[in-house]
This record gives sequence, structure tokens and C-alpha cells, in this order.
Amino acid sequence: GTVIAIRRRSRMDRLLAVLAVTGVLTFVGLYGIYRSYYLAHTLPLLLLLAAGALHNLDNRRGVAVVLLAAASVGVLARGVANVPAQDYRPVLPMATAMREHLPAGTRVVGLDPLYVRLTDTHFFEQQAYNLLAVQQGIPPGAVWEVVNPEAVVLIERYPLEVPPGLLAYMDAESFNRVDCWTHEITGEVGLYLRGERNDGPCESIP
Repeated sequence: GTVIAIRRRSRMDRLLAVLAVTGVLTFVGLYGIYRSYYLAHTLPLLLLLAAGALHNLDNRRGVAVVLLAAASVGVLARGVANVPAQDYRPVLPMATAMREHLPAGTRVVGLDPLYVRLTDTHFFEQQAYNLLAVQQGIPPGAVWEVVNPEAVVLIERYPLEVPPGLLAYMDAESFNRVDCWTHEITGEVGLYLRGERNDGPCESIP
């Protein structure tokens, strides 16, 4: 659909193609990593492009495009399901358990899968600090003074490292691990608050 849109030079098709490509590049630029599910939000745009392509093809070519589109969606779905690092399910019960420590309105720094269960907190995505630094015109390490979190959640096996500035901020503000959970996919997931450290064993999530 994208190739045909470029060839047809339709304003609407070109707009859809630009939106689809820009969406993926925005995710990659913000987070510095590409995951298969980042394409999920572009599926409606891609389907519209495919529909435009079908409208301008004969029957045989149209069938070929439908089969190719179906195969592409299948590959995307399989990619999301078969890469353990992209499975959010283990983190959801952990986020629910964190509610004991995180009342509504708490300023929380964490990673995107946690937000599903922490929507009533003031949630700041850990990897968005570069974007905030650009918006504020400040060094990346100074972002955490602006965010001023009351709680930080660290996921051991997340594919991006914890920003060094965040670790320095936690050390300076005497953050300690107060609770933790483990899973074979995520490794240790720790909740850090200002206060007394809890060195007890982590709860295992099946």
C-alpha cells in the first residue's frame, strides 16, 4: 500500500504513509530501542493504505496484496508474542501489589508496562528523560530534580540501562528498596522509596 501510495501521488495516501513512518521513528527516537509492538498503533494507517492499493489493482493483484497483508500482520503478532522481553503480563500483578505503597497522586518514575495499573499516579516514563531535558533546555542529569519522584521502580532485565542521573538522584535522596518481586522474564523488579530499606526476600510471580 505504501509503495502504491507513492506511485499514485495521492495527497491522502502520502499523508498516511508519512504518519505511519513518523510514528515508528518517534518511538525509536524517544526510547532508543525498537520493539515489534510499536507497529501496532500504525495498523489502522497501514490498513487504509492497503485498502487504497486494492482499489487500484485488478483481482489477481488484489488477492496477492491481501495475502501479503495478512502474512505481515501474522508475523507482527508472532513477533510480539514470542519475544519474552516484550511480554508485559508478569509486570501487571507486580504493579497491582505496589498500590499498597503508592496512593493516588504519588510521583512515580517507572517503565511503561507499569502505567496500566498506576494510572491515578503522576507517572513519568523512565526513558523519556531526554525528551524532557530538550523541552526544558537542561542537562539530562538535571531532569530528576524537575521530576522530583517520590517512588522509583527498577526492572532488572529491561533492555535499556537505568539512566545514570536517576541512580545518582536516588543515592543523593536516600532511596531504598522497600519491596520487590521476581519473574524469569523481568528478573528482579524493585520498588524504591525514601525510607528504611527492606532486605527481605522478593516475592516470586508465577
